[in-house]
Amino acid sequence: METYYLLVFDSTHAAMQAQKDLNNWMKVIVVPTLREITASCGISLRVAKEDYETFLSILRDQKKAVRLDTKLCRLYQIISQDRTNQARQIPLPAIG
Repeated sequence: METYYLLVFDSTHAAMQAQKDLNNWMKVIVVPTLREITASCGISLRVAKEDYETFLSILRDQKKAVRLDTKLCRLYQIISQDRTNQARQIPLPAIG
């Protein structure tokens, strides 16, 4: 069983901007959005389970300029087991 997080975007531009900003502070990987998640532009950012707390800290820190429009993205916890994915939407924290 593997657990990770996906930031799913409504626009490709928002996804690419978030990737650029987040990569200044941590590693995120651009991946296709899972079929289990229907509404998106098709591009997601993958955050490893072990990086999740760092990710939350970066979003909350006003000094780290992460341009992430919470109206254009959603956060999911993904549990992957035996080629099956379970996606559970979780609230994004307040940014800055």
